[in-house]
Amino acid sequence: MVSSLIKTKADLDKLPASWYSGVEKSREKARKLNNKVVAVDQTTSVVVGRLIAIDIDKLWNFKYPYCKLTLRNPQRYRSNGNFECKMSEIELFFVNKPKMLLDLEELSDRHPIIYRAIRKQIKICP
Repeated sequence: MVSSLIKTKADLDKLPASWYSGVEKSREKARKLNNKVVAVDQTTSVVVGRLIAIDIDKLWNFKYPYCKLTLRNPQRYRSNGNFECKMSEIELFFVNKPKMLLDLEELSDRHPIIYRAIRKQIKICP
């Protein structure tokens, strides 16, 4: 559980309950999408790759827990739909809200240009 990552009561006082709720919901959503092609919606870009591992971890020196996602062969697209780059073979991403993790249906609704660009690569019929 997320609460096992908290070491002191002081850490608990700093974070609102909604933070833990968002992290837990993110993990549950990610579990449903394990070993599928997913997108991580970031502020200025969208990263698309195959989800291979899910965990809850603290982000470096911060005391806040995040849902840690491991993607295989991710590709970064700008939010306007332009391809930016292929990333390394395995990349880590940290999310704290379930709306940041998108399945292909959500991706087609939220970013249709990116969905059209990747559907040929993942062999989805038009």
